[in-house]
Amino acid sequence: MRSTGVTVYVLRPGPVRTEIWRNWTLLHKPYIKPFVLMLAWLFFKDCKQGAQTTIYCSVAEELNGVSGLYYSDCRVDECNKLAKDPGLAKKLWDVSERFTGESWKD
Repeated sequence: MRSTGVTVYVLRPGPVRTEIWRNWTLLHKPYIKPFVLMLAWLFFKDCKQGAQTTIYCSVAEELNGVSGLYYSDCRVDECNKLAKDPGLAKKLWDVSERFTGESWKD
């Protein structure tokens, strides 16, 4: 296979405190919102911390020529065994082609 020079990184930023849940109706209940916000403050990363693995994979010189690995907390990690299931990968590919209307034939 010919090299394209493109590298691919799969990463997990971990739980990050963002505004993504701002419209979740459950958080509009006055007795739940403070509890959830406290848990997020205690256990979630702030946005700057959550971006570190993405930034690392984008700029780390030691990753030049490295591709196809899974990263968590700025280091190589083991991904879930389901991510390595060829049958599930094929189903995801087929669904993605159907949803996007695009097809990739090699």
